[in-house]
Amino acid sequence: METVSMLINVGNRQLNLKVPAADQENILKAEKLLNDKIAALRKSYAVNDNQDILAMCAFSIAGELISQQASGKKSENTRMEKLESLDALLNGFLAQPELFNKY
Repeated sequence: METVSMLINVGNRQLNLKVPAADQENILKAEKLLNDKIAALRKSYAVNDNQDILAMCAFSIAGELISQQASGKKSENTRMEKLESLDALLNGFLAQPELFNKY
């Protein structure tokens, strides 16, 4: 697996990373996401400490991720319920052989 060195800037700190070449685009997207979130938090709250801002950013992103996962699980549960209902309906239909003898 090929790795590349990247110099990224997050919260006014430069980080030198070695990442798989395939992940390079995602790292750049993450860098932008983090810096945008940091800028929004700085604008909304009177906090100047970088460590506090980074912690707030981490909690904010973690909260969003948890919400998305919960939403995804609800959607998955709904799909499973619909599939189970459809399965029960089809099984009920198939359990009536007289319906097939007409054709």
